[in-house]
Amino acid sequence: MTDLLEQGRVIRGLGGAFTVRTESGELYTCRAKGTLKRNDGRLLVGDVVSLRLPENEKEFTTLLNS
Repeated sequence: MTDLLEQGRVIRGLGGAFTVRTESGELYTCRAKGTLKRNDGRLLVGDVVSLRLPENEKEFTTLLNS
């Protein structure tokens, strides 16, 4: 499994799903995972985040940190 990591900015958040625009202009629907979720890391529109891209189109992209 190869991790493809990107940086992006949160542009919308609704019901635990976040829309993130990457530096290249791509849009991804993401869910918070790991430390970000456990530490009550609240994301706001405008936050810059790291994300792991999905291996297939049926998976959500994972937000790693802000």
